[in-house]
Amino acid sequence: MAKSPSVSMASAWSSCDWEIIPIKAYEKLVAQSPDSAWARYSLGVAELRHGDKDAGNADMATAQARDPHVGMRAAKFGLTVAGP
Repeated sequence: MAKSPSVSMASAWSSCDWEIIPIKAYEKLVAQSPDSAWARYSLGVAELRHGDKDAGNADMATAQARDPHVGMRAAKFGLTVAGP
């Protein structure tokens, strides 16, 4: 089972401006941690918030296949498509 993010990471997620964070930053995170459901879920959320529905849905599905509870835990930190 994947670990939840640290409190500081969760704070950063909930307070960041998703519209200006480049997708490449999340792609780099996934490249550094390819098995991380959190990294993949974050990329999916960012893609969806940037309007890339197909890529976002695919990355979120991959994340949820790795950790079925990642979406529920991420929502507790404000990491959702709708935003905090």
